[in-house]
Amino acid sequence: LGATILIDLLPDVKVSIDGIFGLAVSVFILISGIKLISSTINPLLGEKPDEELVEKIKNKIMSYDGVLGLHDLMIHNYGEGRNFAMVHIEVSASIDVMESHEMIDKIEQDFKNQMGIHLSVHMDPIEVDNPLVTRYKSECKRILLSLDKELNLHDFRVVVGKMRTNILFDVVVPFEVKLTAADIVKELETGFKGDEGMEYHFIIDIDRDYVSNAEEDGKENKDKKARKNKKEKEKKSIFKRIAAWFKDLKKEFKKVAWPTKRTVFNNTLVVLCVVIVGSVVIGLLDLGFLKLMEFLMGLSK
Repeated sequence: LGATILIDLLPDVKVSIDGIFGLAVSVFILISGIKLISSTINPLLGEKPDEELVEKIKNKIMSYDGVLGLHDLMIHNYGEGRNFAMVHIEVSASIDVMESHEMIDKIEQDFKNQMGIHLSVHMDPIEVDNPLVTRYKSECKRILLSLDKELNLHDFRVVVGKMRTNILFDVVVPFEVKLTAADIVKELETGFKGDEGMEYHFIIDIDRDYVSNAEEDGKENKDKKARKNKKEKEKKSIFKRIAAWFKDLKKEFKKVAWPTKRTVFNNTLVVLCVVIVGSVVIGLLDLGFLKLMEFLMGLSK
């Protein structure tokens, strides 16, 4: 509309006003499209939950009497006010199971009523009064911390035999730590200090940390990692940086929460409906502006 008015008012100007306005509209549409894609692609592919929400959930769970620890916290966001979460909560094995189950039910109800989060809790009983288990657990923690200070363990169990003891637990390994289960088992077998004459067999599972611990997200650690990443980038050549980018991209794709066929179908249907309705609205507006310009140009004649 503005371009048409300028062309009518400035007939002697030898500049393609219509082309300039068309280019400006195209740039505006392109920028809007990029912003729209960037705001929707992360929820579709899956993104790291908000750190403040993670810390709030952890602190609230740990505030209940009887909760000794938590792990395997996973949070899914399906839109504003539609958060779903799963977590494993450690409780004492010496407490009656019905009492612990009642506490779990209360936690789930409190999260739903107070925070609007649908929380699903898995209860993990652990031995806290067994001195042997406590000693073995402390020894395993010592060895893990010697490998990397960000390693942690949970679901610790001990099966004692006459000549052989099986020690089973899960190790929480951050994505940036390049340790395998075989590396950790090897270190445990060589460094574990147990009872003389007893053979120890370690059975571990690797857990990847899907949400950051509050203490790991402190400003000091963030600054250290930022400085380390900056130095590494400065040392790498352009080809190494490209190769590292593709390697990181492959890792990110492994963490993608792919939608189901039903979700893809529903989202595609919504997009098609929006496109059709938008096309009709734009067509009607275009027709209206065309008639308006014909009317205005008719008045000028």
